[in-house]
Amino acid sequence: MLRIDPSGSVHSEFTITRLSDGYYGERFYIVSGCAAHDYDLDFLQKSKPAGTDILLRDVTNQYGVLGWA
Repeated sequence: MLRIDPSGSVHSEFTITRLSDGYYGERFYIVSGCAAHDYDLDFLQKSKPAGTDILLRDVTNQYGVLGWA
């Protein structure tokens, strides 16, 4: 997913992977670039619809990701 501002500039990008359903229902794993971690986490937290049971959990320190380009 690309985050683009109204002028067309890319702010960040991240990959969303759907995991098997868990105790709380649907689960997703989101990976973004390390330089945009705080920016993307803030965006996701502020984008949660009001009144929903969406739980965001930062597991950055529990998992690693290998990027291959």
